[in-house]
Amino acid sequence: MNKQSIIVSPTLLYMGGATYAYTRYPLTLSTLFAAGMILSGYLMLIARSDIIPDSPSKRLPKK
Repeated sequence: MNKQSIIVSPTLLYMGGATYAYTRYPLTLSTLFAAGMILSGYLMLIARSDIIPDSPSKRLPKK
């Protein structure tokens, strides 16, 4: 688990749930969009915490 997965995974889950809610229930897109922006903001604040490690570097180690 790293900073990127803290943001991306719940956001993708929210997008799927919002799509389902929009097609199944009488919700407006502006309501779903606003809730998604609030969720994304909270997730970005959580990801800034020092407790959560950074993403691993994709560079090869020097020999």
